[in-house]
Amino acid sequence: MLGSVAPKAEVQVVSIAQDDDRIEGSRIERVVLEVEPGILVPLILLHPRERTAAPRDRRTPVVVAVAQAGKSGFLGRRAGLIARLLAGGVSVCLPDLRGLGETKPEGSRERWGALTAQASTALMLGDPLVAARLRDLRGVLAYLRGHENLDTNRIALWGDSFAAPNPPGRNFRVPRNVDDRPRWSEPLGGLLALLGALYEDEVRAVYVRGGLSAFASVVRDPFVYLPPDVVIPGLLTAGDLPDLAAALAPNPLRMDELVGGFNRLEPADRVHAIYRSAQEAYARAGAPGRMILYDVSTSPADWLLQQLAVR
Repeated sequence: MLGSVAPKAEVQVVSIAQDDDRIEGSRIERVVLEVEPGILVPLILLHPRERTAAPRDRRTPVVVAVAQAGKSGFLGRRAGLIARLLAGGVSVCLPDLRGLGETKPEGSRERWGALTAQASTALMLGDPLVAARLRDLRGVLAYLRGHENLDTNRIALWGDSFAAPNPPGRNFRVPRNVDDRPRWSEPLGGLLALLGALYEDEVRAVYVRGGLSAFASVVRDPFVYLPPDVVIPGLLTAGDLPDLAAALAPNPLRMDELVGGFNRLEPADRVHAIYRSAQEAYARAGAPGRMILYDVSTSPADWLLQQLAVR
């Protein structure tokens, strides 16, 4: 199914640089890690310039944010949320896992493109790109655990998507090679955040935005608008994303703006129905209020600050 998800080698630090620039009032570290032989993961660590943590503990919590677009997507599209986290005394780590962000291969993501070829080859070799990127993420977390300025008992994962959803009336029965085709979803960030929390015990909370509601929604129709690099062969024979969410109980989990197989926004009532079993698992764990679906009362940044207990 997923194949090998444990890091294959000890993470090596290739380079570290302190940046004189300032992003949203932060101190910046630019780091390059070698997570496997020949596999480099560049990342940015944004630290609050003025610590707001209690004097007894000068280390800061950290939010690790992942998405298909990589760190540039977060800096360009989520600068306000990042600024709020930094102002609240939390560091933010933005890694470009293999094939994402600045490590993305040149070319198209269409059927003939480099990323599709890479994903197809990985599937044929029994090592899906989801598994490889999960190993990369776990390698990043291993590096952060050894960072002297970070409190790795307070880690949160943030998986996001910057892909615009398709409108409700969109026609999906269109030829492959026409212009103005329906847009793919980009659920990788949310999927990696859920999987990372499953395998890494120190993850305290997970926030998912724009993720896939369930893989079952993809196979209900012969027309598929899912990128091949998030495919996990055989997944639905064992479970689905609601089962993965249930396995995280009682750890805090928030999910917003999920999409279905056609990359259309799922309404709140449908998401609650899809995730009923996960909500029941949280209730059995004595934490019914720790799984939040489609919350509009609290910003994601404030929710993350609450879960990381930053005062």
